[in-house]
Formats: sequence, C-alpha cells, structure tokens
Amino acid sequence: MNRRKILLALTLTWIGLLVLSTGYRAAIGFKRIPLPDQKVAQVPTALSTNGHPVALAYRHYPASGSVSTPILLLHGNPMAGRAMQPLAEAIHTERDVLVPDLPGLGFTSRNLPAYSAENQVRILLTWLDQLNIEKVHLMGYSQGGPVALELIDRAPERVASVALFAAVGLQEHELLGSYELNQPLYSLYYAAAWSIRWLTPHFGALDDPVFATTTVENFADTDLRRCRPILETFEQPALILHSTTDRLVPYAAAISHATLAPHSIFKDAPGGHMGPFSEPETYANELREFIALSESGTAPTRASASALRGTHQPGLHAQVPKETRWIKVLILGTLLFLIVYVSEDLACITGGILAATGAMPLPSAILACFLGIWVSDLLIYAIGHCFGARALESRWFRRINPKDVDRFRTAYGESGLKIVFITRFIPGSRVIAYLTAGMLRLGYLRFSLWLFLAAAVWTPILVSIAYAVGHPLIDWWTDYGLKLLPLIALCIIALYLAIGILSKAFTYRGRAELRGRWIRLTRWEYWPALPIYLPVAIYALWLMLRYRSLTVWALCNPNMQPLSGLAMESKSVILSALNSDSGKLPSWRLIPEAASPEERIACFKAFQTERSNPWPVILKPDIGQRGEGVAVIRNEAEAERYLLANPESIIAQAYVTGPEFGVFYYKHPGVTKGRIFSITEKVLPQLTGDGVRTLEQLILDDPRAVAQAKHYLKVNAERIQNIPTTDETIQLVELGTHCRGAIFLDGSRLASDALAAALDEVLTTYDGFYFGRFDLRVSSPEALSRGEAFYILELNGVSSESTDIYDPKNHIIKGWKKLCRQWALAFEIGAANRDAGHPPPSLKTLFRTLRRHRERDYFEAADL
Repeated sequence: MNRRKILLALTLTWIGLLVLSTGYRAAIGFKRIPLPDQKVAQVPTALSTNGHPVALAYRHYPASGSVSTPILLLHGNPMAGRAMQPLAEAIHTERDVLVPDLPGLGFTSRNLPAYSAENQVRILLTWLDQLNIEKVHLMGYSQGGPVALELIDRAPERVASVALFAAVGLQEHELLGSYELNQPLYSLYYAAAWSIRWLTPHFGALDDPVFATTTVENFADTDLRRCRPILETFEQPALILHSTTDRLVPYAAAISHATLAPHSIFKDAPGGHMGPFSEPETYANELREFIALSESGTAPTRASASALRGTHQPGLHAQVPKETRWIKVLILGTLLFLIVYVSEDLACITGGILAATGAMPLPSAILACFLGIWVSDLLIYAIGHCFGARALESRWFRRINPKDVDRFRTAYGESGLKIVFITRFIPGSRVIAYLTAGMLRLGYLRFSLWLFLAAAVWTPILVSIAYAVGHPLIDWWTDYGLKLLPLIALCIIALYLAIGILSKAFTYRGRAELRGRWIRLTRWEYWPALPIYLPVAIYALWLMLRYRSLTVWALCNPNMQPLSGLAMESKSVILSALNSDSGKLPSWRLIPEAASPEERIACFKAFQTERSNPWPVILKPDIGQRGEGVAVIRNEAEAERYLLANPESIIAQAYVTGPEFGVFYYKHPGVTKGRIFSITEKVLPQLTGDGVRTLEQLILDDPRAVAQAKHYLKVNAERIQNIPTTDETIQLVELGTHCRGAIFLDGSRLASDALAAALDEVLTTYDGFYFGRFDLRVSSPEALSRGEAFYILELNGVSSESTDIYDPKNHIIKGWKKLCRQWALAFEIGAANRDAGHPPPSLKTLFRTLRRHRERDYFEAADL
C-alpha cells in the first residue's frame, strides 16, 4: 500500500473515531452534570452570555455544633471544589463550610464572557446573598488566592478574615513574571487544550471539567497585577501558609505577600503545593486557631503591625530552597533543549528573550541551548554510526545527495576532524557532515570535543544577540501590550532572519547564497506565483463578470481534457491527436502504468530497438507539470532505475538536439488559420572555465547563475569540484524550463505566417484545440521563422504561460499586461465555443481537478 492510501486510511479512521466519540459524548451529556453530593444555585447575572442564570454547583458541610460565621473555601485551577473535601471535613465540626465550584471550573455552568477573578467574585457575592450570608471567613488556595483578594477588595465588609494557602498572588511570581508575556503562553495552552478535547477521539475520557478550556481562560483572564494594591491595603486579619517545597507556586511568592501585608500571620507548612490535601488536619488546625484569634479580636491588624515586620515570624526570613528557586529555570531550560530539535536559531532567540525578561539567567539560557545543540549533533553522528548508509534511505535524510557524502569523506581524509568545527558555521552542511562522520566511525571522543568547541563558540553569540535585542522588546510589550504586537512580531522575525544571515555570512558559499537570494528577491522573474498572478486573478474576476461565467475560459480547448489542459492532462493523448504525417513529431512511445516492471522495461527496450537504439532518450511522466520528472537518459541502466522509481505512465521520447523555443499559438473557432501570440527563446545557461576555479566557484561567482545556485549545484553534483580548463564551456542544465535553470528571452522577432501555417498543419488532425503553447526543438532560429526543421516536444493547454515575459529586460508591468491579454483571449475563445454549443464545466469539476493535481504534487514531493 502506497503512502497516499495509508494516509487516506489513517485520516478516515481518525475522522470515523472522532465522529463516534463526539456522538457518544453528546449522548452522555459531556459529563457536566453536578455530582450527587453537590447542590446547585441558579445565580442571576447580567454577565451571562446566553441570558440564563449561572448554575453554581457547591457543597455545604454543616456544622455539628452552633452555627457561626461560615468558612468559604475557594479551590485552585484546574481542580474543582471536590479537591477541598479533606480540608472541609476536617474543619466543619465547629462551623458551616461552603465549597463552590468557581464559575468556569468544576460543574458550575460556563456561560460567562470571561472567567476572571473579578467575574467569579460577582457571581459569588450574588450567591451569598441568596443564602442570606452576610460575612464569611475566606480561604483561597492556589488560583483561589486572587479570587479571595478580589472579594476583599470588592466587598470588604463581608470578609471577617482571609487565609491564603499556597496561594497565587503577585504577577512577578507567575510563569514569566509579566502579564503580557504570559498571555502568549496561555494562548498556546488554550490551543492545545481545545485540540486535545475536541479533535481527539477520547470517548469522554477527557470530558471531566478539569480538562475544560475555561480553566485556561481563567488563567488568561485573571489580571494578577490587581493583587499588589489589594495586598498593600486590606485591613482584615490574614493567615499565610506556604510550604518551602512548593514546586508550583514559589515560596518567594508567599514571602512577598507577607511583606505587603505586614499584619498577616506567616507560617511554613508541610506537604508542598498539595499540603492542604495530604496534611488536612495540620492546615485545619492552623485555620481553626487563626479564626479563633480573628473572632476574639486578638489577631494582628494592619494598624497594629510592627514596623520591624517579621521579628516574631522566622518564616519570613527563611531562605528559599535552592531547588525551589531553580525549578522554573529547569523547566524553561528543558523547553529550550527541546526547541533545538525544531530550530536551533529559534531556540537561541527564545532563550535570549527569556533571559531578557528575567525568567531565567542568561548563562542558564546559553547552557540549555548549548546542550540541546551539542546533543542533537551527537545524535546525528549516532544515527550514522548505528545505521551507516541505510540512514540515507530514511525519509529524514533521503534528500541528502550521496555525492555530498563522498565530498565529506574526502574532506575528512584531507583535514581530519577539524572539518567538524568548520561545518558548524556552514549552513546546510552540518547534517551531512555529522552523518558522514558517524558512517565512517571517526573517533567519538575527538568528534565530541570538536562539536563541543564549535557549539561553545556559536551558541553564546546567538543567545547574547537575542538577549540584547530582547530587552527593548520586553519594555515595549510591558508598556504598550497588544498595541505594539505587530511591531514586536516583526522585530522577532527580523531577528530570526538576521541570525540566519549572520550564520551564512561566515562562509564564502553562504555569502554567495545571500547574494543569490537578494537577486531572486529583486528580480521579479524569480518571484513565486502568488505576487505575479494576484493582479491577473483580479483581472480574471472582471472577465468572469463580463462573460457571465466562472469557467467559460475552460472551453478554449474543448477536446483537451480535463478543462482545456489546466492540469492532469495526458501528454500521450495530446501527442496522439497531432498530425504524425507532418514530420514535426519525434518518435515516442507510452510505457503504461499497469504493466509490471519487467514489462515496462521490455516496452522501453522495444522502443529503443525500433529506433536502432540511439542515446540519449527522454523519459517523462505522461501527466506532468513544469518539468517535474523529466530526465535525459543516457544508457540502459539509467532507464531501468528511472522506470523502477516511477511506476506511473511514462513517455519515452527521442532526444532532439538544437535550440529550444516555446511558441504560444491561438486560433478563434471557425477560423482556419492560427496566429502566434508570443515566442520564447529558451537558452540553456553556460559557464566558461578559467583553469583555476572549480565549477562550484564558477556558479557562485556568476552574477546570474548564483540566483539559481541551489539547483545548478544539485544537477551538477558529480562534477561540482572539477576545475574546468581555460575557455572550456560547461552547460549547466539540459532542460528548457525556467524553474529548472533555463534562461527565457523574448523571441517575438521570429514570428511569421510561415511558422503559423506549419503549426496549423500539425493541428489538422486535432479538432477542438485553439489555445496553448508548443515546446519545440529547432535546427536554427532562422529555420523556425521559416516554419522548417522543428520538432514538437510537447503541446500545453490553458495553463500555459507566455514565457517570453521572463526575459530579464522586461518589467513586471509588461508581464502583467501580457498575461492579462493571454487570459482575455482564453475567455474570448471559450465564450465562442460556448455559443457553438459546448457547455462550460461545473465548479465541482474544476475543484476536483485542482484537488487531484494538488494531491499528486504532494505525494510526489513526499516520495522524493
């Protein structure tokens, strides 16, 4: 089974399971029904997004003795009120305990526009009014801490005291320490949570409220910057319990809270972040004693707090354990280590910016990136060492040219392992160099040392650059937030590109590649299709309105299927329709897809025998695009390799020498004579040797060849290190395709009635063709103009271009005008065929053809 079928089967299986999972989850109600031990209060609120009250789920633990001021326990995130059960059961003997599921969490309904602590408090206060509760003792655990502080600020008269257990508070102790910097992390968290919940077939396993996306919204919507002024001003008695071994909310946060609230009773507590659940009796006793002090009026108040805050509370001055201070650094360092495997430059930029925020020290960021880079390089060596040449057959390394491996074999023999250090600074060479070193099993210790030295030089440079640039970006983000997000994003992208440029600038080849990229950027003939065709597409929309059809252009060649040669057309069918008696067609044969490999090879040999076995010969896909898969075959072994590697239908065609031209031809229906719209002269680029420079150097030094150096170096890999003799001519490519390296020039001077008449003769047997481009090989330009001595290699339909526009002397405006005239002709001819009785194809047919074409391109790329 080929990759396409496997991918399709896996996709359909996933979709099927997802449909079944979603149906099952809907049938059982997505597990949002409150638990049996919970009560539900319908809390009316203007905040509701659907106009319905908030259904607030809560537990009530009644006191066994006399009822006094109740305790309100506020849970953390993503847990719900059920997590507070051990603490509630340990303390409810003296007084009532209320444990709500905060809005957006647990089994409380989720119909708020935002789930910030502010909105949660608005719901809680209305709920307390419904219960006729005037005052409560508050306990906020973890993310419940900001909710408790918000309630104090909004309704101080309703809070008798407040206890913060392992509580979140100040913004500077949360994640990266900045509200603005944390928001992108929350966005990534939200995307992951939503995808896992709704795009995976889990059959309800992840429908527990703890996995709801509203838990992420609560983190993102709650602005912890509001906590500082509240901590600095509230008057109620306060208890702060925090464990020095808390790994989620650092102990330093509790010290800051106690410092801002000098009247609070601050104590160390056991159990880490989960202490209230693992040690409920200890926390219950502390809370019980604190409430007793509060109700007796002996608890410290802000007014009575000592100016020498904390002399009676040694916990305030306790040293934060080293492992607690470094836990965040360890987490962030691990993240940087992993990002290296996506992109080294991205990891270094991220590390520098994290260091600039103060989230981790700069040396730690450098160390994490260095270790990631060093270990990833060693991993490449290990793959080569363990799997040898077989590693090149895997899809990860399949694009490596074996000739490049041979070059590094030679380099290691001449320069030893020093080449390892050098390749760290040569973009694109690292994977090949280290894989080859593993295949050769070069000395591991020396190899590791050279890698260590190279990474030790390179990594601090990149991270430090990102650190220096990151400081002003952080300041902008802190001061202006989303207002400057586009500018900050552009700066980060520019930094990424600058680091890539810096790495290339270290080497001669890298500098040449940069020069080539600049040429491709500034010369429109090298631009991708989108910027070239966008204005043409807009003009085509106008033509659709003018001719009252979206697809009438696809009738310009009604007998060229599908869609007048837009895509997926068979070259063999087209060649068969041409007049073979014209003497303008080179011999060819279709090698069918259905035949076995042996039959295909035998078919090719029979074709060669009929032609007295001349070499070379052209092999190309029967359904192709832009020169994909076209190869010049020079012997039988190459032919067999090509046919075995390409099981689709293949055309074998006699190789024709001489200059190549593209002639764009059109004819209106009902007219006997066609006309020449444009002629393109296809020049195969050549270089001249000087007896000193290698072919690689000649390509990189040539002002035009350097723009397509990547392709030229690839197709000439076998001779790239050869030194051509003085005045020796080297032809770089053999195919007249612009994207494959050919130079296109305007050949309109060769247009003539004689040439048009010769093409008319070729088309006498092809009824229904009116618009397209002939690709020709000729004996000479003069002979072409006379309509003599040419051979037709291919005939292309409506998707053809007037490729003379790519002449370097042309401006893009001229190119746009020519393409617009070309498409105006396609619409005009198509409309004439429509008037003659041909129905325009449907949009469904158009999209199906384009989808088939795109799938073909994708799977061909995947098989490279």
